[in-house]
Amino acid sequence: MTIVCWARADDETAAQRESAVMAAFISLIAALAAALIARSVMVSNHRQAWINALRDDLAAFFTATDVLYQGGDARKPEEQQKARNDAILAYRKILMRLNMNEHLHLQLEKSLESLLLVHGETSNRGDLAATVTLARVILKREWEVTKYGIFTMPMVHLKTWWRDKGRLQINRLSNSAIYAFRKCLDSFKR
Repeated sequence: MTIVCWARADDETAAQRESAVMAAFISLIAALAAALIARSVMVSNHRQAWINALRDDLAAFFTATDVLYQGGDARKPEEQQKARNDAILAYRKILMRLNMNEHLHLQLEKSLESLLLVHGETSNRGDLAATVTLARVILKREWEVTKYGIFTMPMVHLKTWWRDKGRLQINRLSNSAIYAFRKCLDSFKR
């Protein structure tokens, strides 16, 4: 009888050890998951602050270049010099925020540089509009990276597919509605 009791005690001890090991393993997984989530939140917050600062610097640059291109009051060269200094400062801040390895960022750098060089009294509104559009595309893309993290590319492709699928359905509905309308008109003509 004593042997059976020892066997039961060993089984219970082994089961307790197994459950303790399993609890420790689950705790380790939970701690790692919490650390990864906390890091992701921290990176997301810093990235959002970077996007906001980039947006502010772009707005300051566009405002300063507007003053430069409008010419201001020709009798006040100090206003022109201040606007020029503000534009250069904003340009340099933007350069410090851009990624030197991303194609869109390099395009924005060249586009901003061309706006900084005033070639006369007025700006080329087409160049300005193209630069603003490029800046908006970059800000949107960076926001998607902030929002989706490592799932950015699959989510962007999914959203594009979904949007295009919706357009196809709308076009099909429009075409079928037009066809039905024409049939209705044809029946009235007879």
